Amino acid sequence: MSRWAQIRIACLRRVPLTSFKWRTPATNTVPIRRLGLEVGETAGLTAAWVRFPELDVVASEQWYRRLAIDRWQYTSGDYDCQLVTDPATGLVLSYGDDLWRAAATAFR
Repeated sequence: MSRWAQIRIACLRRVPLTSFKWRTPATNTVPIRRLGLEVGETAGLTAAWVRFPELDVVASEQWYRRLAIDRWQYTSGDYDCQLVTDPATGLVLSYGDDLWRAAATAFR
């Protein structure tokens, strides 16, 4: 069995998760699309984080609040920031105070 498969199995056994999260803002796109919130709605979920190099699986409570058609408030623990998304796809284009910004905003 590959190491990746072992990590996935460990995650599923240890954490009752509703999302899987790598440390990158691009992964916020998945829960944003999955939640499908209307403007003004808020929802929480539990994500599994795999810390490296320890390969520990840690539960992470996360909250998403849709502020506008293209803006979200993302909260996880003490971390709180606004995300700017493409309204049609949910793709995160901007994360917090210029911590991360998408290089491409259009696909052809």
